[in-house]
Amino acid sequence: MRVAVSLLCLLVLGLRPAEAKPLQHLTLQGCSANIRLLEVRKHLTAMLQHVTDGDPDIAIITNRVLNSVKESDRCCFLRELAEFYVRGVFTQCNAVLPLHARKHGSPLANTFYIMSQDLQACGCECEGDTLLKIQHIRRTFEKMEKGAGVEKALCDLEILLSWMEHQL
Repeated sequence: MRVAVSLLCLLVLGLRPAEAKPLQHLTLQGCSANIRLLEVRKHLTAMLQHVTDGDPDIAIITNRVLNSVKESDRCCFLRELAEFYVRGVFTQCNAVLPLHARKHGSPLANTFYIMSQDLQACGCECEGDTLLKIQHIRRTFEKMEKGAGVEKALCDLEILLSWMEHQL
């Protein structure tokens, strides 16, 4: 009897199906990218506990810029931002964040890499104004001290995620 109860407890506690993490399809200009926004937010929140927002007068990504991107350029704009985060921000997290915060950077980087690959496969191209916005974001980041730039970019990622949610 005791063995049966123990086995039942193990089944209930240990063999539960994994929590479903809804996969959302972000469609821009007929191009689709898959992303688990709830999972991304969870990892970002864990990382942000170890980050300061920095200078409030400096922003890498703003709602004004995101909302000014033409609908026809949203696919390539998001692809470029995802590549910026993968190559520019997440690669520098190891030098800035403590070890227990860095473990959340890898899932974020993987998500943004996959999203950039999904959008790259669509072949969408940016027009001049949108390219200037991307260049401005990169220049603002590069002008900042390394640690401050990474922290600010991570904080501004919340703005980007909110914008992405509105695109769903």
